[in-house]
Amino acid sequence: MERRRAVVVGAGVGGLAVAGALVRDGWSVTLLERGAEVRATGSALALWPNALRALEALDPNLGAHLHARDAMRGMVGLRTSDGRWLTRVTAGSEGAGAGSGGGLAASPLMVTRVALHEALRALVPAESLRVGRTVTAVAPSGLEAVVHAHGDAGPEEYPADLVVAADGVRSVLRPAVDPRPAVRSAGYVTWRGLISPDLAPALTSGSETWGRGQRFGFLPLGSGGIYWYATLAHADPRYRPEELDAARRRDRLVELFASWHDPVARVLAATPPERIIRNDVELLWPLPRTFVAGRLALLGDAAHAMTPDLGQGACLALEDAVELATVLRAVTGAEVPTALPRYDRLRRARTTGLARQARMLGRIGQVRHPWVAAVRDRLISVVPANGAAKSLTAATDWQPTATTAAG
Repeated sequence: MERRRAVVVGAGVGGLAVAGALVRDGWSVTLLERGAEVRATGSALALWPNALRALEALDPNLGAHLHARDAMRGMVGLRTSDGRWLTRVTAGSEGAGAGSGGGLAASPLMVTRVALHEALRALVPAESLRVGRTVTAVAPSGLEAVVHAHGDAGPEEYPADLVVAADGVRSVLRPAVDPRPAVRSAGYVTWRGLISPDLAPALTSGSETWGRGQRFGFLPLGSGGIYWYATLAHADPRYRPEELDAARRRDRLVELFASWHDPVARVLAATPPERIIRNDVELLWPLPRTFVAGRLALLGDAAHAMTPDLGQGACLALEDAVELATVLRAVTGAEVPTALPRYDRLRRARTTGLARQARMLGRIGQVRHPWVAAVRDRLISVVPANGAAKSLTAATDWQPTATTAAG
C-alpha cells in the first residue's frame, strides 16, 4: 500500500489521539496547531469507561501514564443547597452502598488535562507537529485535498489524502462539511478548579448540588486532591459577563455560594485564585447533518460540541479518533472518500443523542424559578438511584468497532 497522507487540524485531545492512531496504522501525518506550542488548557476531566476503552485501543499502555490513583472515590449524588441529599450512588461499586440506593458499576478516572495531553502527545512523532499554523481553508485538488494555512514564513499548502478537522467548537473547516450548525450560548457560566493534595481539605465523598440557576460539584481524588466546578445562569442578576482578575475571582465565588452547605466554602477557600478557570459555556446546535464531505472528516468538538453536563466531551473525541482510524485502516488514499461515510454512520447518531441529553440536563440543572426547582428536586428524590446509575452506564457502554493498535 502506498504511503497515505493525513493532515490533522488542531492538537487538542481529539487531534492528538487521531494523529497517534493514524501514525500507528502507517499514515504520514501532519498535525497543524494554531498555538505556539502544544499545551493543555483547563483543569481536569473524567475519563469514563468508554474513554478508557478508547485509550486501550489507541495504546494498551496508555492508561499507565494517567495516574490511576486519581479514580473518583466515595459517595456521589445530588444535593440541595442546604445539604439535603436528593439521590446518592457509590462510586466504583457493583451494588448499592449503605443508604445510597444504587451504585456505579465503574468509576471515571479523573485526570488533569495536562497529564492526558502529555500521554497522547507521546503517540505523535515530533516531526509530525507544526505549531504556529493558522488554517484558513481546505479545497479539493484532483485526487487529493489541499489544506491552506499561514505560518511565520507566510502562506503554506499541505496536500493530503485525508483531512481531519479537530479544531474545536469554532472550527474553521466545519462549513466545508455543513454550513448550517451554529455556536450557541448554553445560558450559563462555569468555573473549574483543581486543588493539590497539600492544600485540599480532607473529604471522603463528592457530590453535585443544584440550587436555582446555580450548581456546585466537587470530587475528592485518590491522590488527596480535589476537582470542583461551579455554574451560574446568565439570567441571574448577579451574573457579570466581564472577566474578573484571578485574585477577585475566588472572592466572587465565595460570595455567590456563601450560604451553601459544607464543604463548599472550604473547597473554594483552599483553591489558589490562579487555579480557577472561568468559561461561558457554548455548544454546537444543531449538529451537522453529516460529519464528512469528500476527504474531510469532523472530529470532537468540531463535530459535536456539547455542554459539560454528562462529562462526555473528551470521551467522545477519543471514541471518534478510534473509529475514524479503524474505518481507514485498510483503505488506500484513493479510497478515503468512499470509506468516510461509514465513520459518519458510526458516530453521528450516538454523539447527537448524547449532545441532546447533555443539553437537556443542563437546562434542568440551571432552572431558576423556585416552584419549578422545587418540583424538579421532588421528582429527583423519588426516582430510584439505580435508575440514574443505569442511565449513566448506558451512555458509557460504547465498545470500539475494532482495535487500532498495531498488530
